[in-house]
Amino acid sequence: MMTPGSSSTSVPGDEADAGNWDAGVETAARLEAMVHAEDELSEEQIQANNQTQEDELLALQAIYGDDLVIFDNKDGLRFFQISLHYQLAGDIRVYLNVCPNGRTETGAENDDDDDSDRLLYACSLQHLPPVVLACLLPRLYPSHRAPYFVVAAKWLDEPEVSSFCSVLDEIWAEQPAGQEVVYKWVDWLSTSSWFCIASDDQIVFGPDADSAGGDDRAIGRSCSLDSMIPLIQRYSKERSHEIFARRIHECGVCLSENTGRNFIQLPCSHSFCVKCMETQCRIHVKEGSVARLTCPDTSCRRPLPPALLRGLLGDGEYARWESLVLRGCWTRCPTWPTAPGAAPRAWRPATTPSARGASSPSAPSAGSGATSGTPASPRTRCSTSCWNGRRRRGRWRRRRRTARRCRRRGRWRSF
Repeated sequence: MMTPGSSSTSVPGDEADAGNWDAGVETAARLEAMVHAEDELSEEQIQANNQTQEDELLALQAIYGDDLVIFDNKDGLRFFQISLHYQLAGDIRVYLNVCPNGRTETGAENDDDDDSDRLLYACSLQHLPPVVLACLLPRLYPSHRAPYFVVAAKWLDEPEVSSFCSVLDEIWAEQPAGQEVVYKWVDWLSTSSWFCIASDDQIVFGPDADSAGGDDRAIGRSCSLDSMIPLIQRYSKERSHEIFARRIHECGVCLSENTGRNFIQLPCSHSFCVKCMETQCRIHVKEGSVARLTCPDTSCRRPLPPALLRGLLGDGEYARWESLVLRGCWTRCPTWPTAPGAAPRAWRPATTPSARGASSPSAPSAGSGATSGTPASPRTRCSTSCWNGRRRRGRWRRRRRTARRCRRRGRWRSF
């Protein structure tokens, strides 16, 4: 058993009320306030209701697993809650309604020009926070009375959550007497309620609505919309990691299968086992081929982020990786003043060609030989006389090619 303050689904946040998506303490307090005196039933009827409630809870536990949390009984009444997650086919786009009159619009943003101007794109999400149904089963359920319930969706406006409560009342009213209703409530909340708050693959959040006069069984958004959007984004990211960690994945390198806890999901969405990623990174760092630290998938080759490398490499290996990356940047960019680990270069001011010619020794003419009597090599003569830029370098290259041809033909030409 669990106490109402604990939950199987929670998201840490800066605001405690906004981050506690199940609102366990608040739902428990509201359910206690709903309990009132009940009519007396025969001992046989009480036992029949008790057996029905127990069978219903066992069935719900088999269906929803960890999403169902059973708390300690309150005054002998069964108390539990179910966290319901919408099954999204793809990413859901979130829009903010900036309509000046405060009216929430759930139509498509391209319906007309006026509506399009009032909707601002906020983000895309893979998962939305849960809708929580908390129930307290009276002794008269299911023969005479419906369960006491509270619906908590702390990311929705309270009027929308109040509309959910009205639908649940209608479902109970249409039920045959003595039949269980909790599963039908859960089924409607997890499937049909989506069409009350979203349209196609988008959801629109309107301005903060006034909760005065709402249903006491509804718990909606209690903080501003500006602070709610980052919390929803954080929940979506953590929920994605949680689902990834539970599933079985196959490594594309060693072809082994394991749970996501032993895998690393790269920013490009490819995943590989931790052992293969560590081995690959350490080999490339040891050999100095840091440019090959990319996604192992041959169709991707996206570079691995530094934060991921820091977790896969040791302190010494990560320091070597940083040094190799900086050295490679220095090689590709010669304007950097020094190489990593090298002594600082002496700074020299730029000079004009005329200034270099005045300060340098006179260059020998093209037809003269070296002062030592030995013909200088084209590379030496180029280095001493090519102070006039690329034109002189090109000239000596042509002369060097001519000298090679002459030597092959058995004759020598003086340059």
